[in-house]
Amino acid sequence: MDDERIATQAVRVAAPAGAGASGLNTDERWRLTLYKWRYSLESQGFSAEEARRLLFLRWLHGRRPATER
Repeated sequence: MDDERIATQAVRVAAPAGAGASGLNTDERWRLTLYKWRYSLESQGFSAEEARRLLFLRWLHGRRPATER
């Protein structure tokens, strides 16, 4: 029981400042999301190049000004 409590405290100390409940910061969550999207596209039969282009289009779409959406 004490070992679990000590391990939990060590994990809390090791988490970077500003990390969410998941232990990931915003940048790490975004990179994980992109990885999951790419993996999903490739598992559906898209080539790595097609997946890369689709992710670029998704990024490009997200950068449009709100008035154009």
